[in-house]
Amino acid sequence: MGVWSLSDYPCLRLSPYATHYKQDNDEAVQIYQSMGPEFYASDLDDCLNLNPEMLSSVKSYTVKGEIYETSHTVLYDALNEGTSGVHNERRPVSSELLYDEVYRPPFYIYTGVVLKDKNGEELWNWGDKAPFEIYLPNTPEGEQGAVPHLTFMSRYILVVTVEMKVENNGRENTIVSSHTFVPRFRWDYYNFGDWYYNVYPFVPIEN
Repeated sequence: MGVWSLSDYPCLRLSPYATHYKQDNDEAVQIYQSMGPEFYASDLDDCLNLNPEMLSSVKSYTVKGEIYETSHTVLYDALNEGTSGVHNERRPVSSELLYDEVYRPPFYIYTGVVLKDKNGEELWNWGDKAPFEIYLPNTPEGEQGAVPHLTFMSRYILVVTVEMKVENNGRENTIVSSHTFVPRFRWDYYNFGDWYYNVYPFVPIEN
């Protein structure tokens, strides 16, 4: 197994809240922006396995993750929510290139949203009147969000690095080991609070 392994795919978290960015060229679609995905080392607590042959010599260890973007889609429907026809397709730009086909991750991600009024009618060319903040997914309680089945097209890779302080025969050493993964994604419900009842779609649009 090497120095360490994971028993499950690592996950990145996505903010469920997004703010209005612009009217899309498609008159029925508004573009919303949200923070790029985040990595939390604590999310690996249940799936990180250190080599059992080394455990007795490990004094401490730390875990960190670096997020990068590639030039092509590496995982379709990364949220495993099915396909809604509305997704977050974005191509990296040359100024973000680090090496080969690896880029700095974007600060924001963008999602197309079809707004509807309180009666379920689509609102076209609504850019100047679009709600500033919306809640994208379904709530943890199952109430429907603005894009309840977001097709998240992922170009992301995650480099996980484990740094271990080990002691053998009275001598201390540091071992640094990294692996690259194609991460899965999940909504970061709890770090962003439950004020979704104050934003669209839970605050309906009067037309």
